Amino acid sequence: MRTRYGAGCWRSDCGGGGKEERTDTIIARGLGELGVEVILAGSPQAKGRVERSFGTAQDRLVKEMRVAGIDTLSGANRFLAERWAPFWNERFAVEPRDAADAHRPLPPGIDLEALFAETETR
Repeated sequence: MRTRYGAGCWRSDCGGGGKEERTDTIIARGLGELGVEVILAGSPQAKGRVERSFGTAQDRLVKEMRVAGIDTLSGANRFLAERWAPFWNERFAVEPRDAADAHRPLPPGIDLEALFAETETR
């Protein structure tokens, strides 16, 4: 999505139960450097939506790819672009309240591979 639409908003399920704010993840650090706000899914309703979505994708996507005879990375990418994304969008997409595109272009000189690389302080 990043390469197609640019930087934007990122939502995350916090993991286990309760409200948990983690700012030490590679993703959170990288997004912070890009000026993207991390919005954690803290309510049970939001967590349920995320879990149902992942469950639907994990269960159905693997089966659909198996039935389609997908056995290569390029075949999987083609399947995702040509069949899965249109199906998913038709079933789950909703019109936004504001039709304006909120994505921002990547600032010049940003190396995403370096930005999202795992680093350690010695």
